[in-house]
Amino acid sequence: AYEISECLVGSEMCIRDRDSGEEEQAKAYLDDFIQNEFGNKQEVQSGNTAIDSILNYKMLEAEQYSVVFDLDVQIPEQMAVSSQVMSVILGNALDNAIEAARETEERRVSVILQYMKGRLLIQISNPYIGELHLGAAGEYLTGKVEKEDHGFGLKSIRDTVEKAGGVMNIEGKEGMFILTVLLLSLIHI
Repeated sequence: AYEISECLVGSEMCIRDRDSGEEEQAKAYLDDFIQNEFGNKQEVQSGNTAIDSILNYKMLEAEQYSVVFDLDVQIPEQMAVSSQVMSVILGNALDNAIEAARETEERRVSVILQYMKGRLLIQISNPYIGELHLGAAGEYLTGKVEKEDHGFGLKSIRDTVEKAGGVMNIEGKEGMFILTVLLLSLIHI
């Protein structure tokens, strides 16, 4: 069911990126399916359908672990950044944040998305338990037991951000993991 839901949310974002009248029926079907499957708890309504879909879906996932999102979303309805780029960045970052936060007492994830003057700031922070480990190149390494299955999320985010012409910073301080992404030269459509 997890893979089907993830696929449907991704499919909905792709369909919404197109302007074809034929896709209205598919949009309605996916909207109905997602609402029936996950309830009618759409919390984020910035007007940017792709980002709202990702955030709402991840908030529902977080609820399963009693993790609460603190949101500050100030973005336009349309930006010149693909839903695929946003899906990779937000999907991986929020998966990591939820996984770390659910192991803590605080169980909170802070999500900031702010668009200003052609730039999109994304900052996701969460509490964590344990130590953060740095690799030889200064990259953060996974603290997970099954190391061969993990560690691709941050690399995937970094690669996507760089391809999109942005910058990424990671810091860990006082029990908080903070991921900051700045996507540059975005046009408000």
